[in-house]
Amino acid sequence: MKSFSLDCLTIPEMKAKLQVKHFKILWEKMQEHLQQFYDTQDPEEMHQMRVNIKKIKSLLNILTDAKEHKQSSEHLKKLRKIFAHAGKLRTVHVNMDILSSEDIQNEAFASSQANILSDETSKLYAHHDEYAKTLKKAFKILSETFENIPDKDVVKRFDYQLEELFQYFNKDMAFDDTLHHSRKKIKELMYVHQILPEDIQKKLRLNIEYLDDLQSGIGDWHDTWVLLDLIKSSLHENPEMTRQLESKIISMEHQISLLASYFKKMHRIPLVLKAEKL
Repeated sequence: MKSFSLDCLTIPEMKAKLQVKHFKILWEKMQEHLQQFYDTQDPEEMHQMRVNIKKIKSLLNILTDAKEHKQSSEHLKKLRKIFAHAGKLRTVHVNMDILSSEDIQNEAFASSQANILSDETSKLYAHHDEYAKTLKKAFKILSETFENIPDKDVVKRFDYQLEELFQYFNKDMAFDDTLHHSRKKIKELMYVHQILPEDIQKKLRLNIEYLDDLQSGIGDWHDTWVLLDLIKSSLHENPEMTRQLESKIISMEHQISLLASYFKKMHRIPLVLKAEKL
């Protein structure tokens, strides 16, 4: 890794050029998947488009101050608008996948979800030109927010978020939207960790396998929790369906609680084990 000289000291830094390179790769993938969805209506394309937007937002949240500057903040909001629109489609697909995997039948509810899918897909097509222009402008502005960052500052930013997560899982964990928010933080760290230079990864010692298991469990729980809440608030609630999903959620919450209880010990790779792997 290159470095710069300051007061006769050599300070390693993560170059803006490297950050922009990864930002550009993610942006191109995001646009490709969006266009593929327009061409095929394949739900997997929509899912991958949203995954790449999440990765883009993670880079910007952890490595830049984009949210604090008016122009870049406005373009982030527009990007979130596209993400939220795509999320409505994604939620329908996830809902139907859960019902299918649990062998739950409810034709009235399935029909209502199909109508939402049709309406939101039509709206997405109607916004094609608007979204294309939005993405073009946003790329130019957001790609200019990256700057060289000293390695120690990257580590500090990770440590700050990890400490917040530890405090949450150690004291305040609740099965509500705050748990979902903690999952977003974990995924942000994992996304950015992928593109960090190896020497910074070594300093962080993140246990990616453990963090992935934890966020995956929370993600499955949240999808089921959202579906149950939707069913309870709809005109198509079925007592048997509700009981089945509630039982599934209880089992998920038990597993998440068990995993989260080990957060302090498991989120880092022990130094001894790390040395053996190198």
